Amino acid sequence: MVVNQRKWWVLVGTGLCLALSFLDQTAVIVIMPTVQRSLGATTLQMEWVINSYMLVMAVLFVLGGRLGDLYGEKKIFLAGIFIFLTSSVACSLSSSVEMLIASRALQGIGSALLISAQSVIILNAFPVQERGRAMGLNLSIASVFMVIGGFVGGTIAEYFSWQMVFWINLPIGLLSAGLVIWAVLPDSKKGSLRHLDWVGLCWQLISVTTLVVAIMELGHLSWEWCGALLAISALSFYILYQVEIKKQNPLFSFHIFKIKAFSTSCIMIFLLQILLVTGIFTTIFYQDVLGVTPAIAGIMSLPGTIPILLMGPIGGLLLDRYGVRLPLLLGLTLNVFAYVWIASVFHLRDYWLFVPALIASGVGTPLIFTCIFTPALSAVELHNRGVASGTLGVVRQIGSSLGLAIASAIINLTNTWSIKSQLVDTSLNTEPSVVASVFSSPKILQLFSLSDQATVIDIAKNALTTSINFAMLWAAIVVIIAWMIAFVRMRNNAGFLQKDRA
Repeated sequence: MVVNQRKWWVLVGTGLCLALSFLDQTAVIVIMPTVQRSLGATTLQMEWVINSYMLVMAVLFVLGGRLGDLYGEKKIFLAGIFIFLTSSVACSLSSSVEMLIASRALQGIGSALLISAQSVIILNAFPVQERGRAMGLNLSIASVFMVIGGFVGGTIAEYFSWQMVFWINLPIGLLSAGLVIWAVLPDSKKGSLRHLDWVGLCWQLISVTTLVVAIMELGHLSWEWCGALLAISALSFYILYQVEIKKQNPLFSFHIFKIKAFSTSCIMIFLLQILLVTGIFTTIFYQDVLGVTPAIAGIMSLPGTIPILLMGPIGGLLLDRYGVRLPLLLGLTLNVFAYVWIASVFHLRDYWLFVPALIASGVGTPLIFTCIFTPALSAVELHNRGVASGTLGVVRQIGSSLGLAIASAIINLTNTWSIKSQLVDTSLNTEPSVVASVFSSPKILQLFSLSDQATVIDIAKNALTTSINFAMLWAAIVVIIAWMIAFVRMRNNAGFLQKDRA
């Protein structure tokens, strides 16, 4: 393995790239209510502002990883940054929700390429004994933007315009690209291996697309349509498996799932993404129920994000010194406490009671993710690390999509039930859907008399609080299951931390 004398600059450059993703996640979520009012978008359209980005990433992660294996991660990383920055400009210029959805989908293409290459670039730049610390520092660098993303996004949306939020990506992305061009060693991929498996790619695209769309559209499409999409996904995945296992250089290397460290990490990241997506709804809760501005909502998220700055490097040091099991179980234990606690006190609507849970999750989450990606990619052969990184990305996005679909279904069903049960005790003659829309469409209140408006708002707030509380209970169950799986499967042996294999 060639030693890269600029490895720490590699870490900074690629960390800034991951920061773009974190910044988009936190800033865009905070400005969603503002964007919805500005563009006059429906709730379904706003879901697709998020879903289009997630769907395209999920579909193209494996392709991005395999392109890195074939042509070099450095080239693919830079291509991803170019696409991401171009699409960020398009997002900022969007004058309709349809244009914004299309631009977010283009952002997903860029993210799929650069994120799948990013982890592999870091692992290839550092020796085995330093990888835990490197991945932890990488998470810490990116988390700076997670910490400030909500506040910056909310402040810009409140005092300037939501379009300005997307312009933040340009200086960060250009700096990241410059550092990577200078610090990352030239790609040394052999030209004889540059053959893309187009048949495998087609079946993979069909399988992942139909699966993710079926999950995202639960509650919007009929059960028959969702069932048909899931059946197509299962069939195309079976064909993909039969096609790929017979090829010498397949797009999708199924044998990597036989590596215990990799398969366990896939299970863990899938469960954790289901869990973490519930954070979207706490931001909505702060603004709609507690009545704070987008900027204040960003500040209220800080207790859960500031600890990540410190715990990323600490998690990496613990991984290098003690192995996988200790920091992983510690991180999961903290998250078990966090979600059980917040599910217990959420109905009280007291932000300060949420703070212990936010801090515990902020401390525990970076410990978990450092212990997922580092051993998973280290255990895979060098020539398959790109597709392994892409596979982890697919699993992460499917987990996010499923988590968002399940949480949305829980919230929508519980919200409707709660509104109906409260309307029974009033003289209001209206539909639950009208009451549920008062936050996204405040003009609806004009349908009611002044004396009834306060009642409608109280009912809507009570229902939203109850529904998000149920989603938190669901998240608590998921993290407990993840803890049990980690306790049984994770070990500090050569299967999880080992030297590179060609």
